[in-house]
Amino acid sequence: ETCITGLTCYCGNADSPLTTLLALGREAPLVVSLGATESDAPWTREIANPRFLIDEGLPLETLRTVSPFLVEPSDHPDFCDWIDVAWKRDAAVFFYHQQGIDQVHATLRKIVHQTAREKDALPDQAPGVLGVYVPQIVRQIMTTGPNDLATLLMKDFAAIATPGLAPNEWRIFSHMD
Repeated sequence: ETCITGLTCYCGNADSPLTTLLALGREAPLVVSLGATESDAPWTREIANPRFLIDEGLPLETLRTVSPFLVEPSDHPDFCDWIDVAWKRDAAVFFYHQQGIDQVHATLRKIVHQTAREKDALPDQAPGVLGVYVPQIVRQIMTTGPNDLATLLMKDFAAIATPGLAPNEWRIFSHMD
């Protein structure tokens, strides 16, 4: 289906959405959102060098409980198990890219910390933190806009996948038909 933003949304349902999403054949760093950084979430403790999206000036233990971060399959042997748990908690966003994870990290940090003074900033956007790592927010932006924000977010990615609204549902947003 075509979204108001002009993006194409592919929706699907699978017993294991993770298998479907990983089978697309692209490296897909995963952003674990604020909702997933609960004390029982193992990835908050076990990633040696997390790529945080929020201010790294805070102590590591604080960041582990408040900041989403990027993780890729090679970061930990339990990656697939973690992603399955995060996906079920509506706490995972897949960013499909043609770049290395360091570039994805830089791109997302720039968008998360977007300011009106930057060249690529959104018009009239005040400095602050933009929650493009929260599945509910990403779905809303990709589906209904604002269009300039959807364009900015999709600029460096081939596709972005989020959990859908129903259990086992997934949505993939892309410029492709």
